[in-house]
Amino acid sequence: MGIECVLTAGTDASAAKVATARLGSGRVRHLEIRSLLVQDKCADKSLNIIKVGTTENRADIQTKYLDAKRHTQLVEAPPVR
Repeated sequence: MGIECVLTAGTDASAAKVATARLGSGRVRHLEIRSLLVQDKCADKSLNIIKVGTTENRADIQTKYLDAKRHTQLVEAPPVR
């Protein structure tokens, strides 16, 4: 009587999206074990990775310089679904 759910995570990095789609480390030299867990969850369809465009990427609030208008837009934006 388990509950099945699919989690969705967003990324703006194309390389990260590609890395989750492959199985194993491939040619990557330094890959953390948790990355393999993400690959496994993507493979069994319990995790879905989606592309988040620059215009709606709320992570930019903490990673890039933003003017006041852009900062306010991202803070007040509804969550990406």
